Amino acid sequence: MIKVTVTMSEIQPILDFLNNVPRAMQAGIPKAMEYLLKLAKQRTPVGKTGHLLQAWSNVEYQNGGWTFGNVSEYAEVVETGGYKGSKGKTVLHEGRYWSSQARGGMIKPILDNPEIMQQVEEMISQAFLQEVQRAVP
Repeated sequence: MIKVTVTMSEIQPILDFLNNVPRAMQAGIPKAMEYLLKLAKQRTPVGKTGHLLQAWSNVEYQNGGWTFGNVSEYAEVVETGGYKGSKGKTVLHEGRYWSSQARGGMIKPILDNPEIMQQVEEMISQAFLQEVQRAVP
């Protein structure tokens, strides 16, 4: 008779590694989100008060995901092109009136940009690989 036995202690390094995979997968997400927030702030129209720019939240982990946003009620108008017509610093674009400083919104043009999304993917991938390398004995 031939017999092969693998005990838990013998595969513990593999289990330890696998336990680190979720952490490794999430390692780059906060950095990528900080980058997206920075870009959104750069697209934020700045008026006399700077209220809209100041209303961005920090990147936080909430309800199982990373998030940031803008708490100003005005943010939705800027993001959706919801101006009621041409007033001073607005422009007509795709049938809607937008801030001339944020044509197309503050966030959507960033998320729709393939080059930016490629950079985000690379940030997350690099952080994942670094975490995996740390976990491998």
